[in-house]
Amino acid sequence: MRYSIPLLLALLLSCAKQSHGLGPQALGWLAPHWTSCPPEVPGSDDALCALLEVPLNWDAPNKETITIFARKFAPKGDVRGQLWAFDGGPGETGDGFTSGWFREIALSLGFELIVPTHRGTAYGTALDCPNSDALPSCVEELIETWGSGLRHFDSHMAALDVVALAKSYQPPKGRPALPFGGSYGTIWLQRVLQARPETFSAVYLDSAGTPSMNFARFGEWFEKVGNELLRRCSEEPFCSTNFSDSPQGAAARILLHAKDNSGCFDALQIKLADVQRVLSATLQTNERRALIAPFILKFDRCSQDDVVALRAALDDQPTAKPRPVSNGLLNLVTSYRELFRATSSVLDSQARAATRLFDNGAMNMHATSRRLFPADFARSLDAVDGGFTGSMHIVQGALDPLTPRALAEQIAALWKNANIDITVVSWGGHASPRYTQRIGKQSCTEMWLAAFLVDPQAPFNQACLADVALPDLGLRDVPTQTLALEFFGTTQLW
Repeated sequence: MRYSIPLLLALLLSCAKQSHGLGPQALGWLAPHWTSCPPEVPGSDDALCALLEVPLNWDAPNKETITIFARKFAPKGDVRGQLWAFDGGPGETGDGFTSGWFREIALSLGFELIVPTHRGTAYGTALDCPNSDALPSCVEELIETWGSGLRHFDSHMAALDVVALAKSYQPPKGRPALPFGGSYGTIWLQRVLQARPETFSAVYLDSAGTPSMNFARFGEWFEKVGNELLRRCSEEPFCSTNFSDSPQGAAARILLHAKDNSGCFDALQIKLADVQRVLSATLQTNERRALIAPFILKFDRCSQDDVVALRAALDDQPTAKPRPVSNGLLNLVTSYRELFRATSSVLDSQARAATRLFDNGAMNMHATSRRLFPADFARSLDAVDGGFTGSMHIVQGALDPLTPRALAEQIAALWKNANIDITVVSWGGHASPRYTQRIGKQSCTEMWLAAFLVDPQAPFNQACLADVALPDLGLRDVPTQTLALEFFGTTQLW
């Protein structure tokens, strides 16, 4: 399963596919008509699908309509309840929930798995620009096609889609309907609770964002997490003793060299953005985090051998894993509609990025792309407690640069009437399945999901985190040495 909030610029023009052979139910449906799925839909062999017509604007239900898509997987035997899965992005389609451990846990416990698709993504009415191949002209085409209607592709309207679907398709009487949300899916899910809090009796939020979070702070959050990793290195004897003064001192010198293009910037003929690209990507990979400290040491020292190793690291491109269909245009529309609140110019944004080693570039990209949309495009969607009184489980990574750990407390403060249970993964980043894998055992996330379905009111048992392997900051284990050889071309890390 993959959650992500910022998308690379290369993905921004990806256009979601339109399904064929699945006719939409006309507006006014009282229950979804589930039928066989189109073959291009992941999990189609085992799922049933529905294509439903809904108002483009729920405040004007008798005007223009769009279609939304959902699929469901049935367990064998009696249905003990429903598990609803809300995917992230914005722009992901839910495909990651349709196979693997998530689906197997739900079905094995007798839960029907329901995966709604956010309006504007794949399989239903998808935002696209078939006549444009460059971002500026694509956005122009998008605005020309939809006009003011483009404003309705946001988490609030997508939440009302879910409210209608959940109201018309409920579990057997006395059985629970329970949702899991990941990343942006947690924001979408909270909008459902604000619109109709009784839709679900308990919720599970993984890598949770708040309805009022600001994507313009990504650079700041990446830098904070990167600095925390350096601090932890300074407290690890083997890691810290390799620096002449401290990891933080080496990082500060690298930024000074970036200003006058000296040191390794000159030797490698690169810019600060090249270093930021590598460090921000490594920051989000559990196995590679241990390589950040030696990267900074080598860049600060910049010997001839260091230059060779750094060149290998800068050129290193991990093999991309197959990813679900994702709609980058919806990512932009939803972000600028409600989640990106820039308070400064692009130049100011670039100036701030130049003061950071750990910056993923999303802030500058968003600041530039936001100018393509109408000035009044943003919408003020208040973060209000909708009156949800059930249990709310929040799992947050202490080293998450995309949905920082502090957001968990903000969510708890927002939902004052809920029974809040916060689990913090001390070495966790974004998306807990990547960071709760226990040695030779079922991951904590898998255990928590199963426990949530069995008893959604009970707090999560965090004892399993004691069995989760921690990053090898000492760089002494064979797996880390092997990874170093792939990354640097050498096992001589220090």
